[in-house]
Amino acid sequence: MTKTKFIIRPARHEDAAAIADVNMNTRRRCYAAFMPPEFIAANIVTPQRIANWQQRIAQKDFLYLGETENGKIVALAWGSPSHNPEIPIPFELHALYVLPDCQGCGLGRRLIEKFAEYAGYRPFYLYMLKNNPVAGFYRHMGGIRHPEYDIQKTWQSFILEEEAFFFHPQKKI
Repeated sequence: MTKTKFIIRPARHEDAAAIADVNMNTRRRCYAAFMPPEFIAANIVTPQRIANWQQRIAQKDFLYLGETENGKIVALAWGSPSHNPEIPIPFELHALYVLPDCQGCGLGRRLIEKFAEYAGYRPFYLYMLKNNPVAGFYRHMGGIRHPEYDIQKTWQSFILEEEAFFFHPQKKI
């Protein structure tokens, strides 16, 4: 799929099911190497997950998609102003998912750049699962690890360890 041209655009209400599919499919395929099989099996599209994405779209936060010329959604980025008073950074990128077949095609970079623009080129942060091999990509994009802000959270009875990355984007001239 490397020769495909991709469109970056805001999410629409009718995209919610495709967004849920990209989210769950990417998790299943990318996390299988370092997460328990039970966690992988729990990552399925459900009506509740579709409704959650519809709600996020309605909130008018940053939710952009990577789409093929044929209209297939293959990537997503979701973020907003930070709601975490413990982190001294004004914006959070909550999710960045690119289907494995499209990774390495520049979609992740373009979506992060679009989020930086949304944030007015002010600092932002994201959390990623511990041991996720995508850490190298985040470092390449300027992310700096801040282990003092690492967290543990529970998702469907799984305890997840997440690592914090801070970004200090510069507006391109």
